[in-house]
Amino acid sequence: MIEASNKQDIVSLETTAPWPDAVPKKLTKMIEENKEQDLMTPETAAPWLCTTPKTLAKWRSTGENNLPYRKLGKKVLYSRKDLQAYLDKHSYNAVQGGV
Repeated sequence: MIEASNKQDIVSLETTAPWPDAVPKKLTKMIEENKEQDLMTPETAAPWLCTTPKTLAKWRSTGENNLPYRKLGKKVLYSRKDLQAYLDKHSYNAVQGGV
């Protein structure tokens, strides 16, 4: 789970991240600053998915990846729970089956 409840969780997240070079310091800071907020802008949500706001805009336009979002006027927002559900759904274990 990407949500961090305290500084120790963030340190643990930094050392167990599934992408190269662990979690960038910028993302760690973003997690700490936004942990109480449920809705995030594309600029805040994109690093959680290791992508860019431009890619999120493409996904919204094409329906690719079926990532839920909300629109309030012209403002696009993503729910933290939806992002976490998306990450959970797209998590894979490299070692499957096995003997």
